[in-house]
Amino acid sequence: MIGGIRLDGETRFAIEIPLLGSLITRGHPDGVVPGLDDFAADERPDDALATMVHWSFQAMVGIGIALIALGAWFFARRRKGIDLLASRRFLLLATCAGPAAVLAMELGWITTEVGRQPWIAYRLMRIDDAVTTAGAVWVTCITLIAVYIGMITGAVMVLRSMARRWRDGETLDLPTPYSRDDFPASTDAEAYP
Repeated sequence: MIGGIRLDGETRFAIEIPLLGSLITRGHPDGVVPGLDDFAADERPDDALATMVHWSFQAMVGIGIALIALGAWFFARRRKGIDLLASRRFLLLATCAGPAAVLAMELGWITTEVGRQPWIAYRLMRIDDAVTTAGAVWVTCITLIAVYIGMITGAVMVLRSMARRWRDGETLDLPTPYSRDDFPASTDAEAYP
């Protein structure tokens, strides 16, 4: 099933693909795939959580397939002697690939963590019993968000500065951790350009 949302315990607006679910999960097209209705009512997630898991999984898979297709396109064109690195469109897509991969990873975590509802440890502890009531959780969350925003801002500023200097043709004689003078006289200098 592609897309769709859960409303009043039913999946609506989805595109059904017959036999695919049983083929993937059971290895043959006539296998039985248990659904949410096969579980006790108190063990089922509410409709909003079920929809979130469904959409996060499908978005993760879609992004993964798109990234694989982008790589396959690059290598297929390169094999034909076409350099996609000269294409502005490809470079834009390649630039978006990094954040898209991170987004796919986060969507995978949503699928995993929200998808295990209502149990945090199956049949041992329900999520309602494991959730903290501490008020300082928001302070920690806001602190982490502020730190990451600062790190991202600093990284963007450094990268933009480096790109500007490169465009302007500036060369800097910056110190390096090792130089030719640091190697012993017996070392072959040609091995360390």
